[in-house]
Amino acid sequence: MDFGGYRKRATIDDVVRLSGVSRSSVFRYLGGKSIRPAIREAIDTALRRSGYVVPGLSIAATRFEILVSAPATLGGFRGYAAVVEGVMARAAEKGISVRLTAGEGGRSDDAASGLQTAVVILGKSIVQEEAEIRELRARGLPFVLVNRRIDEIDGAPVSYVGSDFRAAAAESVGHLLDSGRRRVAVWDDGSAEYLVAREKLEGWRRAHAARGLGVPEELVARRSEESLESAAARLLSAGASRPDAWFAMDDEAALRAIRAAKGLGLGIPGDLAFASVNDSEAASLSHPSVTSVRIPFYEAGRTAVDILARLLERPIEASIRTILGHSLIVRESSGVGETESA
Repeated sequence: MDFGGYRKRATIDDVVRLSGVSRSSVFRYLGGKSIRPAIREAIDTALRRSGYVVPGLSIAATRFEILVSAPATLGGFRGYAAVVEGVMARAAEKGISVRLTAGEGGRSDDAASGLQTAVVILGKSIVQEEAEIRELRARGLPFVLVNRRIDEIDGAPVSYVGSDFRAAAAESVGHLLDSGRRRVAVWDDGSAEYLVAREKLEGWRRAHAARGLGVPEELVARRSEESLESAAARLLSAGASRPDAWFAMDDEAALRAIRAAKGLGLGIPGDLAFASVNDSEAASLSHPSVTSVRIPFYEAGRTAVDILARLLERPIEASIRTILGHSLIVRESSGVGETESA
């Protein structure tokens, strides 16, 4: 499709609004994918009305495609979808094609497209990430980690974009502590395996230390030892020594722990306050709604594309590192609004 005649600086959001079709359909069309004639016509009309234009392609952008390398198990995580949406949106604007893989980046037949592959690594364990980074370096493929902060591997710097999950967790837990809670439990969903989980647990500890409070290590439950539901049943049935708050490493874990607390007859937030990280749609729609830290996953995806383009355009740069901001969204689960009875 020729965008040469469009001169206004509209955005993808304008095209989605005017066409009345989904973002994914617009992305597929801009990426040259086949879509139904009626949808194609609606997008064409929206493009003409909005004056949307793909920004001028850089030399690097015309020579590479992006492969998003993520584990298959990440597909159900809303943050993953937001990152991929951001990657696709920015790639469409720059005329770059995107592929998704559940394996390791750059292991498919890269030569088939005639383009160099640049890789976005997302949601993998520390061991998987380090192995893939070494593989990509050996093949000379540029890469960027999303929501991982690894400064270097084998003495060589690493490019990344993401939020400071340690600080995000500390702010979430700090909110609970500042509201008067003193026994904040946490279910560690895999800190030894995943860097983000490790950072969140460190943030939980940092929040206590920053306020001169003892860190209640006895309130840490671990996935390697028991399920979240078992941990909740054990900790919340401990009588006078039970927690008065719960920090969840993500919103799904928060909702599971809230169900367990309700099952034990506890009122939220009266008996037990909750705070989390990620701020998924479910956090705002649940009852009670969940206090959570908003992570800009979509912006991370867009920024990852820009980092890869810059690494190709300026190979003299050893790495590019970008930390995005986060924000605490306070809701009912930590005491805002009406207290829910069990």
